[in-house]
Amino acid sequence: MNLKELSDILGISQTTISRALNGYPEVNKNTKKRVEEAALKYGYRPSSVARRLAGKKVEAVGVIYPFDESLRSSPVFLEMIRTLSTRLRQEKIDLFVIPGNLKEEITLYERMYTGGRVDSFIVVATRRDDERIKWLLDKNIPFVSHGRSDLDKQYSWYDVDNRDGIARATKTLIEMGHRKIGFINPSDDFNFAWERKQGLMNTITEYSVGSPVCLEADLEENAAYRAALKLLTLGSEQRPSAIICSSILNAKGVLKALAELQLTLAKDVSVIAWDDDVTDIKIPGMSVIKAPARDSGERLGELMLNILRKDDKQSYQELKKAEVVLNESVRSYEACRA
Repeated sequence: MNLKELSDILGISQTTISRALNGYPEVNKNTKKRVEEAALKYGYRPSSVARRLAGKKVEAVGVIYPFDESLRSSPVFLEMIRTLSTRLRQEKIDLFVIPGNLKEEITLYERMYTGGRVDSFIVVATRRDDERIKWLLDKNIPFVSHGRSDLDKQYSWYDVDNRDGIARATKTLIEMGHRKIGFINPSDDFNFAWERKQGLMNTITEYSVGSPVCLEADLEENAAYRAALKLLTLGSEQRPSAIICSSILNAKGVLKALAELQLTLAKDVSVIAWDDDVTDIKIPGMSVIKAPARDSGERLGELMLNILRKDDKQSYQELKKAEVVLNESVRSYEACRA
């Protein structure tokens, strides 16, 4: 399908089609939508991109970042993007990062692809029911997701074993005598958060200890501070002796709450946090479940290159284990009470 053929089908000038696909503001919204839908339906892409694809040279990968309240200004995301960009740049491939909100994500994917700006995508912050992955599979557009979803179809992804990491941290706390465990974690809509919660709950069930107190908080300090205040002011029968946090930023919020309540880390409450190993948000002495964000960026880049270099339709999947590292922030239950 070339530009003239698409023009004949739509009865719209070639100039208007080009302007619509390149986001010119003077093109009517209805016309732009009609052109974008037809371009997808008939497989048309701007000729410069088509020539690159025909020569098996891919030059642009897109990341549409869901810039909503739960993920805003994430240093972990920036670290992942830094290493991903470095790997792609080594192969002379550009990386475009486009902020967007949940309501307009699919529209942005469609506009970036049909407009010829990118040849493929990295999908981030995957959800259990992820419309982006469904759409990309339906349109047969190359992509790799950072994380998985509940979708029962083959596609390429890189993920950390969130369930196993939290399960091993929970097991460690239980074996150290802790029976009342608090958990600060984002919304279950995100697949990584759901996996982490399942790791906690499955381990609690396996060891037949009391139900944990799970509170939802975004991956930032203030939200975790508010959640920690709730946990730490529970009655003695419910107050946890140990808290698991879904990020180092969450752990900072817990430390703030401990200080405000005049409680001592490890002596009064043990704390362990998921750590994406970003230098700017380290906490000395914190016990962690370690899974470096830089590794995610590098591996996402490699998986994307595998897809773009090959003619087959193979899916590439990689699951990395996290490492539990104990430090001064965790003590046995008996030591805390001594």
